[in-house]
Amino acid sequence: MKDSITSISVSFTGTILVFSICEQLNIVPPITSGFVLILFLMTVTIGVCNELLNLYEKKIRELPILLDFTIRLLCCYVSVFFLGSLLGMMPFQWISIWYITPVILPVFTTTYFIMLSTAKRSADSINKKLERQKNQK
Repeated sequence: MKDSITSISVSFTGTILVFSICEQLNIVPPITSGFVLILFLMTVTIGVCNELLNLYEKKIRELPILLDFTIRLLCCYVSVFFLGSLLGMMPFQWISIWYITPVILPVFTTTYFIMLSTAKRSADSINKKLERQKNQK
């Protein structure tokens, strides 16, 4: 659960930064509080999808990294596309996939690899502690 909260925080921050930069470059209209709340809802929904995938991986089997990356990326696209269309941010058309890609790809990729490196650091730390305990006995 802690990892999900971290993932949501990283992706929400990244999304807000991308949109803020785009707003400064006059690529997108000014960001409103309603828009920020929709983005937060999207990141939480993606976090829930990722948590469900984590449960699957723990109970059934761990996925290869490329498949894991692809499935989680698809979860992002589906969540953003449907919520964005439902909440009036974009039309419910294939062209919307094109609109959301410049935000999803860099934010998702950054978040994914931050979480991957965090998991590796945690695993390394646990392994060092276990090794120390083993050597003390």
